[in-house]
Amino acid sequence: MKHFFYALVSVFALTLFVTTITQADQLALPAADIIAPAVTQNNHVSTIEAGADHPVRVTVIDNVAIKSVILFYRGIGNNEYQAKTMHNVAGTNDYAVTINAEQISVDGLEYYIQATDTAGNTLLHGYSFSPVTVTISAPVVDTTLTALTKPEPKPKLEKEKSYKWLWVGLGVLAVGAAVAGGGGGGGDDNGTEQSTITINAPVPVP
Repeated sequence: MKHFFYALVSVFALTLFVTTITQADQLALPAADIIAPAVTQNNHVSTIEAGADHPVRVTVIDNVAIKSVILFYRGIGNNEYQAKTMHNVAGTNDYAVTINAEQISVDGLEYYIQATDTAGNTLLHGYSFSPVTVTISAPVVDTTLTALTKPEPKPKLEKEKSYKWLWVGLGVLAVGAAVAGGGGGGGDDNGTEQSTITINAPVPVP
């Protein structure tokens, strides 16, 4: 009986020792990182000039550490995205990269950003099916130059207008003179007098 009691105590003590070590090992293990990075873009530009490079900059914060920040971009109208690694701006939580003008289509640019931490947690800023959009601004038209080069319509001269009225007036006088001359002496073989009136005036301009 005494030997059985001692054996029972020994088993209990061993079990307690193993349990204590296991709990200590579990407490020593680091907590799992399940928090994805946070991405913000405070300086988003929605419109750029044709032929200009476009810098993209975002702020990325994680509870442990950032592994990579990648920009996926394409010209509007293209199907496939290209990838560029965004680099950390020294002394900040910002990551930046520049897209060259020749990589931007005439309609503009679409992109999204993928941030991944050291535990593999990933967050997307924008999506491939709903990207961030940057359009090309319309060129500015110099209205001053257009006004200087545009021919102005030729104004009609008052003299030309007066010629038209002159011809109308002379026509009336001619008809009146013809009627008045019909009652005078002299005539042709048929007994009807012929009157000839000559009008000297400038030819009216249409």
